[in-house]
Amino acid sequence: MSDPEWSYHRKLLNPAFGHKILINFIPIFNKEVDDLMEVFKTLTDIDGVDLVPILQKFTLKTIRIKVVKYYF
Repeated sequence: MSDPEWSYHRKLLNPAFGHKILINFIPIFNKEVDDLMEVFKTLTDIDGVDLVPILQKFTLKTIRIKVVKYYF
């Protein structure tokens, strides 16, 4: 991306990552990380676990909770 294009995109995204917004996100993130750790504990005896789908689900769930207040 060229510099003017990068600057434009950064300007659009900056409000979504402001300090106050991120501070409000911490309790949700902490709860979801606790849930993720429980999933990891069940995988300790399994060799060759593909973590990508697990982390994708975690990421999508965390974003969904924050953005649309949808808990599942």
